[in-house]
Amino acid sequence: MAGTTAEWVAGISGIRTLSKVRNHRLLCYNRIMKTTASEIDQIREMLPMLTEPALQETRDFIQYLIEKQKKRKAFVDRVLKAEKETPIRYNSVDDAVKAIFHEADD
Repeated sequence: MAGTTAEWVAGISGIRTLSKVRNHRLLCYNRIMKTTASEIDQIREMLPMLTEPALQETRDFIQYLIEKQKKRKAFVDRVLKAEKETPIRYNSVDDAVKAIFHEADD
């Protein structure tokens, strides 16, 4: 990426470093996706070998994992949203406790 217009205009080595990081992330993503695809293919090959009850257990477990993943994503989204909000500061613990009880009364 050396010699691009963006580097010339910026004139700092940080652009090159950022580009290397992006390329590394892209390579890791591609490697993970290839691994994931091969693992999925292996699972597909094994599924016909399972009995019907085992397939039902597998289905149930996959549903459990999907629900768990959805809940985790929702939690992460709530935390990230909360981190963006301005923190509320109190002069003392007593003031914070009073505010909590006042909010609960409303």
